[in-house]
Amino acid sequence: MQHHIQIALPDERYDAIASLAAEQGLSPESLAELWLKERQETELVRLVKQTWPSNLHKRYRYLIGRRQKEQLTEAEYHELLQLNDQVEAFDAKRLEHMVALARIRQISLEEILTEFKIGKHAHE
Repeated sequence: MQHHIQIALPDERYDAIASLAAEQGLSPESLAELWLKERQETELVRLVKQTWPSNLHKRYRYLIGRRQKEQLTEAEYHELLQLNDQVEAFDAKRLEHMVALARIRQISLEEILTEFKIGKHAHE
C-alpha cells in the first residue's frame, strides 16, 4: 500500500532539494523518501544500541547473584521480580526495533544480532 503526502515548500527550498536530487539521479520525491528512510534507520539503530541504566543493571546482577547463593530476602525477591519484568519488556521492545531495522535493510535478524554483537543474554 502506498500513501502520498504533499507539503508546501518555499521555492528556494524546493530548488535546493531538486538540485540535490538531480545530482544523485533522483526525483525530489525519491530523495525525500530516501531521507525519511535514513532517518528511520538512524533512530532504530539508536534504539537498538540503547542499554539499561548502569545502576539498574548493577542492581539486577547483584540480586541475581544473591538468588544464586540462596541469600535473597523476601523484599529482594519481589524487587528482582519487578526488575525481571522490566528486563523482559526492554528486551521485547529492543527485539521489535531489531526486526524493523532488519526489514529496512532487507537483511536477516541474525545479521542484525551479529552486527550489534547481541547474544543470548544481552542484558547480563
